[in-house]
Amino acid sequence: MTIFSDHFASGLGNWTAISNPMVCSCAAQGLSHLAQMEGGEGLQRTISTSGYSNIKVHFQMMAFNTFESGECVQALWYDGSTWTELKRITQGSPDADGLFRVYEYTLPSGANSNPNFALKFYTDSNNGGWVENGHVDDVIVKGTQ
Repeated sequence: MTIFSDHFASGLGNWTAISNPMVCSCAAQGLSHLAQMEGGEGLQRTISTSGYSNIKVHFQMMAFNTFESGECVQALWYDGSTWTELKRITQGSPDADGLFRVYEYTLPSGANSNPNFALKFYTDSNNGGWVENGHVDDVIVKGTQ
């Protein structure tokens, strides 16, 4: 059963902005809307999973532009006390090719029936060189009741 779904067609909605991410209404690789984050930008959202178990997270993410050492685009989930990384794309990783990839993860029990469950997508930039970009779309959280 779908608990949450966002395709960014209505903007960032109830996502909390980290710095200044934006929604792009561009047809990137067949997607009509997506969240775009440049270096040091991101977005996060609390999505209560109360009453649900077997939590699965699905999203599309891509790294656009070359990353310098130590920089990344990442997806994380929050259990109420700790952020845990789902996916990280860094310089030289096979996924750092500017193409959208679909990722789906079955989360551990800490995600079950959790009113503080949250997701975060973030582009980390610690250098002043290239402008790193990360894009995310098709964020879906599913579970069973």
